Amino acid sequence: MIIEGPSKWTVRPVAEVFLRKEFGKFQKPCPGLVGLIWQVREDLSFDVGLRHALTNGHPVNEVRAA
Repeated sequence: MIIEGPSKWTVRPVAEVFLRKEFGKFQKPCPGLVGLIWQVREDLSFDVGLRHALTNGHPVNEVRAA
């Protein structure tokens, strides 16, 4: 699921959550991402986000920018 703030805002928050459910198995923690989209002009925007997940029981943290 991806949630974004209103497109009319110059800087809007974003969040992403991924849910995976396997019936009869332990529920694994969900990876997630929070960030911002900065709309500089109609044809130019910048995105930045922080992502957290667990991979093979180890935390994985990423910074993403586009």
